[in-house]
Amino acid sequence: MRILVVSDLHANPAALDALSAERFDACLCMGDLVEYGPDHGPVFDWVRKHATVCVRGNHDHGAVQ
Repeated sequence: MRILVVSDLHANPAALDALSAERFDACLCMGDLVEYGPDHGPVFDWVRKHATVCVRGNHDHGAVQ
């Protein structure tokens, strides 16, 4: 089983381009999807589609407080 672990994407959809060729059976997202980068929408969409489990990072927590 191939497990992909991602974290600290920080609203940077270009970072996801590096994962486009990766094959995996499960994806664990360790949070920090928001802040710093220009566009969080595509990052949220990618995580919703591919992540098996996602936890909230400290930047995510701060954004919703």
